Amino acid sequence: MSLFDDLLVGALLHAAPPTKQILSGLVQTNLTGPDEWGCFPFDPSKYYAGNQVHVRSIVLCAVLNVSVGGQTCTLELFDKTLGQTVVTITSTSLSPAIVRSGVIPISTTGAANTIASTEHLYGVRLSRTGGSSSNYVVCKYAALELNFT
Repeated sequence: MSLFDDLLVGALLHAAPPTKQILSGLVQTNLTGPDEWGCFPFDPSKYYAGNQVHVRSIVLCAVLNVSVGGQTCTLELFDKTLGQTVVTITSTSLSPAIVRSGVIPISTTGAANTIASTEHLYGVRLSRTGGSSSNYVVCKYAALELNFT
């Protein structure tokens, strides 16, 4: 086993799932349409640990908030390779709140609302509804949580 495999297997023994961090720091927008704030390649097959552990599902986790009541902050995970939305999560919280999607299955067919089983290029998009153009919505962190079997 490689050092990476040892670390990955060790990480699996902890309660929190391993993550692939997407965004960190203060990201904000006042746009009502998708405002892309990051782009990254992701291939779930690279997270195998010597074929002993396999990625089975993925959850999008983020810390989101709005600046005024009546707003909604939306974070979208977008498959740029296929040109389709994978999942969106939202928050109406005035203070930073942890938001998680449901389980995002892995697909070999490129089905909608799934993560591809091979390397694809993904983007993360932030948008707001409600409020005015002087009111921002905020994402302070986003990651993919990898669930193994």
